[in-house]
Amino acid sequence: MLVVGNQERFDFIKSEMEKIGGEVLQSFLDKLVYLDTYANGEGQRYEKEGTKCIIFPDNFKRAYFDFIMYHGDGNGDWQQWFNGGLCYHGPSLAGFVSDPFKPVSLHSSKEGYWSVHT
Repeated sequence: MLVVGNQERFDFIKSEMEKIGGEVLQSFLDKLVYLDTYANGEGQRYEKEGTKCIIFPDNFKRAYFDFIMYHGDGNGDWQQWFNGGLCYHGPSLAGFVSDPFKPVSLHSSKEGYWSVHT
């Protein structure tokens, strides 16, 4: 399950990705599905209890998200499991990614793409 912590910011970033399209949009959507379904597949550890991922805007980088992953305890409660980030890599997008910090990556995309970091 994916829970958006700031719908307005999320909608803004998603609309910017839709304007760009291509690999940038597809990688953003793929990573959202990945977080939404993390460890809920056949034979995975939390299949019966499920997982919940809450994403929220990073306070310092406008096109990044932080997330907290929770796993169900089988009794209807959630236990924090780990934290991470949903990060954009690549050239500036519409002027809102101008940080000198860029996450390390070995991906060869020239368009830009999104990845999950833990």
